[in-house]
Amino acid sequence: MKKKLSDHQQNTIQEMFFIQTFISCAVKGHEDFPSPLKCVNDWYCVTYTKRSICTFKGSSVDISCHYDERTSSSFWYRFEVPQHHRDLTADPQYGRRVEVFSPIGSSTLRIKDLKKNDSANYRFKITSYNWKNLPGTTLTVTDPDLNVQVFLSPFGLKLICHSSCLQDRFPLIWYENDRIIPEEKSASYRGHVWPMNSYSCGYQTHRSQPVCEFITYIKAAASPVY
Repeated sequence: MKKKLSDHQQNTIQEMFFIQTFISCAVKGHEDFPSPLKCVNDWYCVTYTKRSICTFKGSSVDISCHYDERTSSSFWYRFEVPQHHRDLTADPQYGRRVEVFSPIGSSTLRIKDLKKNDSANYRFKITSYNWKNLPGTTLTVTDPDLNVQVFLSPFGLKLICHSSCLQDRFPLIWYENDRIIPEEKSASYRGHVWPMNSYSCGYQTHRSQPVCEFITYIKAAASPVY
C-alpha cells in the first residue's frame, strides 16, 4: 500500500519506519516519476537489478537480485495470481532451460531458449526469514525485430541497429558482409561505412537482414540527419 509521507523541501527526511518498509522520492509536481524503491533496512529485503527486461524468443536472459547474506533456503519462482510459489528448477514448464547461480548476497536466474509464454514477473523467495520482496523483474519475450536503419549525417553514412525491444545496454553484434566486427557492440555503428559492403546487426543467435549498397544510398538520401 502506497503512502505519501509529507511535502518535504529538503533532500533528507527523518521518520520512524518499519524495518521492511520501501521508500522512494520525487520532485514536487512530478510525483508520477519517482525514484526506484529503496528498502529502509537491507537486511530484510530483496532488491532486483532490473525492474523490467525485454528480449527475443529463442535467446537467453539473466535476472538478478541482491539480499543480505544471512540466508540458507531460497528459490526463484514465477509470480502468479493467485500466488503459487513453485521453484522454477522443479517446474516442468521450464525443465532444463533454467539455471540458478547464487554467490553470497546475490542470486541470478538464467532462462535459456526463451518462449513467448515465459513472459511473466519473476521473484526470489527466501524461506528462512519473513523477508520483504519488491515486485520482482518483469520479463517480456517478443519475436525478433532487429533492423539496420541508415541515415546521412554531415560526417557520412550512419548506421543504427534498431529494435522495439532491446535497449542500449544489450551487447550487439555488427557484421560487415559476413564478417563479425568485434569492436562494435553498441546500437550505433561507429566505424567507417563502405558503400560497396553490406551491413547487418545481431543479438545472440538473431541477425537482421543486411543493408546493401543501393538500399543504403536510397535510405540515406531520404533520411537526412543534421
